[in-house]
Amino acid sequence: MNTKIRSLNEVLAEADALEQVKPRVFPVSKFGDDNHAAVDAQIEVLRKRMCPVSVYRDFGDDTNDEFDQYILDSALYASNWIRGEENNPPSNDWPLMAIAGVTGV
Repeated sequence: MNTKIRSLNEVLAEADALEQVKPRVFPVSKFGDDNHAAVDAQIEVLRKRMCPVSVYRDFGDDTNDEFDQYILDSALYASNWIRGEENNPPSNDWPLMAIAGVTGV
């Protein structure tokens, strides 16, 4: 596992990569999860360089009617990637769900 904190340029480049990937991602997973909201959460985490505490504050209030564990998990993955606790950039997970030649909504 890499423990190097990502540079600002790496983090912003990854946010841009997610922006490029999002239109090719299924809007909803086969389990009914909102993929686009999860990608948006990752982009927000990267652009704001959010630590896990901030991620839980913004996405982890399970008493809120809008709480979504899938979105929280996606946001945490991005935060962990920033801190070097995840090797694969968040954008590497999403192309697996993309359809070649088809644009998401």
